[in-house]
Amino acid sequence: MRISRRNLLTLPACLLILGCESPVESPPLATFRVMAPDGVHLIVGFPDALNPLIDKTGLGVWSADGTPFAVTAADVDSLSATLLTITVSPAYSLRTPLLVRLSGLRYERGIDVSEKPIELGVAPGLRYDRDMAPVFAARCNSCHNQTLASGNYRTDSRAALYAFGSDEADLNRSPDLIAGNDRCQLAAKTAFTGREYRRAGLTAFESDLVREWILHGDASDPPISGPADQVTTQTADFTHVRVEFHTRPDSADASDTSRYHLVDLDSPELPHAPAAAALSSDLGRIVTLSFPEQKLFHHYRLSVDGMNDPYGNRLFDSAASEYRALLTYVDDLAPLFAQSCNRCHGSDLPDSVHGFYRTDSYASLYAYGSDSTSAIRYRNLIPTDSICRLIIKTRQGGGKTGLCALRAPLSLLESHRIADWAVTYFARER
Repeated sequence: MRISRRNLLTLPACLLILGCESPVESPPLATFRVMAPDGVHLIVGFPDALNPLIDKTGLGVWSADGTPFAVTAADVDSLSATLLTITVSPAYSLRTPLLVRLSGLRYERGIDVSEKPIELGVAPGLRYDRDMAPVFAARCNSCHNQTLASGNYRTDSRAALYAFGSDEADLNRSPDLIAGNDRCQLAAKTAFTGREYRRAGLTAFESDLVREWILHGDASDPPISGPADQVTTQTADFTHVRVEFHTRPDSADASDTSRYHLVDLDSPELPHAPAAAALSSDLGRIVTLSFPEQKLFHHYRLSVDGMNDPYGNRLFDSAASEYRALLTYVDDLAPLFAQSCNRCHGSDLPDSVHGFYRTDSYASLYAYGSDSTSAIRYRNLIPTDSICRLIIKTRQGGGKTGLCALRAPLSLLESHRIADWAVTYFARER
């Protein structure tokens, strides 16, 4: 019906204020949980902006068996105002299915979220099949599929997410999905400020879901790293072995020394057990094993018993890898550069393409690169110098990531291996 000015004056005030919308219930969309320094965060997504004044007494969190968890904080995000973060303790609530009860919430427009309390189930962890595939199917697959691969990129299968997309022919290419890296193309383009956020019609909740899956979910496969490990002697009494996992392991599992078994292949009759195992805070994927032997293991096999992720999901049942220590260019670094760097820094490319720097020979690593014509210049590789350009550009972790570490891409431990070779092992050739 056509509304005249006379009819408009007789409409209920609530319809005028809300833009002709009736005050119907608009329930939350979904929820997931993440680790945080102050506890466990439950992220609840809503279809509209929330009133930022949250009464915690209307929020409750229980485990499946009815055990209550304390709600210590509740905040609405400042960007979209559609995400409610509920902080709960204790930390073991990360690993059990939860039930969240919401009441007394209102949207910024003045509508009640629901007249009745809402209950939401929260499963542990973020999994591709359960959590991510439905998001890609609803928001992305219509433009990124086998028939229509916009940007030369597909999202309709798990394997396709790791492709290079429109960078396929670029010498400086990197995969669109890099597990544990929230600066990779998939994370950047689906972020709240990314160009695909509005184009695909993503919600702030779905954007956060993609990011958290890349950082802490099962975005990587397989869960344990390949032959990339190091041994360094850091104290007079211990030999330290570092192991990298692609997916963050549970801290209790990672710190359990009984899970690790090392056999020195130069003396295989003497197995070794670590005296301590410590999970690094740097991305939470590197475990340092400390052995009470005053010797360097040059050639060894490390076996790791099964581990879970922090949410209680199984990462793997067992894994074993053979490693060689005493890093040298010929045995360790040349294969790494051949795999990750030489396609951009090889002799068959013009100097202007690879920044006047090559990684395909031992001698070329000591060149000046783009500084070759500068009055004050430094070699890219300087043995024992932890801030030489080769280390800076391949660095990862600690909040600072080098450009080449992203482009190659390098794993966290491969980045550490380059630094250890240059500093600890004096950039030995053989």
